[in-house]
Amino acid sequence: DGPDEFRIGPDEGLFKGTSTAHRLRMEASIGSTERELRRMLKEPLDPIERQETEAELNNAMEVLCALQLQRRRTLFFKVVARGQTPGEYVSVFDGRTLYCLGATTWTSAWPLGDGCFVHASAKEAEQSVAAFPRNSVAWGAPRAL
Repeated sequence: DGPDEFRIGPDEGLFKGTSTAHRLRMEASIGSTERELRRMLKEPLDPIERQETEAELNNAMEVLCALQLQRRRTLFFKVVARGQTPGEYVSVFDGRTLYCLGATTWTSAWPLGDGCFVHASAKEAEQSVAAFPRNSVAWGAPRAL
């Protein structure tokens, strides 16, 4: 099964009514909490404190998994630059990462790693065009959504 077969709208599922931006902030926050709990478990703890910390870590991991699943089901929009050949679209930032319009692009780095700039709506994406860093390789190239 491909990722597109799992896509649902932003108002469906466990976090119904929660905006995409809010869910992404929650995911980043819970991810930070998970890392901190794992760090705590490497320290000496009394048995009750260890048990409570492990329980909190399990809770955080469950919520994080649910948020990550919801992210996989969420449609995002990206502004890209037209490439050198017809039908070629590249990253505005680096001018070389290829994108295919209408196709889902996946990377394990999102949203907390290197990632890329994406938007929760076409309107947000259109409004972001002026905010691209001026030193982007394809800053002046014609763009597509």
